[in-house]
Amino acid sequence: MIKITNRKSIMTTELHRIFLLIAALGLVSCASSWKPASYTGFPDRVIEPDTELVDLKDYFLKDEVVKYNKQTTDEGRRRIRNEIINGRLAAIDIQFSLFQKNLHEEGLTLNVVSDALVLGLGAAGALASGGTSQILSATSAAVTGLHGSINKNAFYEQTMPALFAQMIAQRKKALVKIRTGLASSSSDYPLQQGFVDLEDYQYAGSIPGSLATIVEDAGVTSAKATESLDRVLRFQMDKGAQNIEEFLGPIGSNGEFNSVKVQQIKNCWKTTGVPDDTVFVDFIFEPLFSTKRAEVSECVNKSQQ
Repeated sequence: MIKITNRKSIMTTELHRIFLLIAALGLVSCASSWKPASYTGFPDRVIEPDTELVDLKDYFLKDEVVKYNKQTTDEGRRRIRNEIINGRLAAIDIQFSLFQKNLHEEGLTLNVVSDALVLGLGAAGALASGGTSQILSATSAAVTGLHGSINKNAFYEQTMPALFAQMIAQRKKALVKIRTGLASSSSDYPLQQGFVDLEDYQYAGSIPGSLATIVEDAGVTSAKATESLDRVLRFQMDKGAQNIEEFLGPIGSNGEFNSVKVQQIKNCWKTTGVPDDTVFVDFIFEPLFSTKRAEVSECVNKSQQ
């Protein structure tokens, strides 16, 4: 009788563990399906996007382009052009809004589901015994590692906000060009040019477009910085500077210019209006003294004749 009782007790315990295991893993399903009202961080749209896009599909039909081409007056072509471009702009804006919302939601979902997996598997591992416990613990560790990888490699915490800020800025820049065109005549801004600008507008709202702009801006900024450094650090080889450099000759072994020639140059400062307290190296290298260097160069040449 004792053996039977123990067997029943063991079976009851295992059934409890299996039940709790199922309940723990059920957290994953709840985590992936449960979404509070503020989950996405975006307010509900007044009209469903699909409905709006259906209403705008006519602006993408060939018939609209044919209608534009049949117009015989600038006023008629402008009206249809603006209707087509504005309709397509609205559609692109809706898609961008959905893209932003979905990408943000995907990041949150990945974090919530992976957290739920870790919690569920960890709880199940505590309830199970033997080999089952080891398998669940190993699975939990793997999911924990995956969660860390998601956090490190996806764009959701810090990179994506910066990229979206860049996208929004570039979209505004492209939109200015479109709005300026829509205020112009159909000959100055034909429908075909509007289509080209719409492509730029849509590309500006993409991750590749944002990254390309960041790289381009970085290159421009770097080039400007290099140019500024060159102006500060490099010898400005204008004609007067070349003449003075030739007159001074190479720097001596003591690291200084020939003192006699330096004095000859300084003697010309008085006649050309260079302040006596000017640092000699500044006079040689600074762009500020470009005009005076030419005058001093001419003065030195005359004194050599």
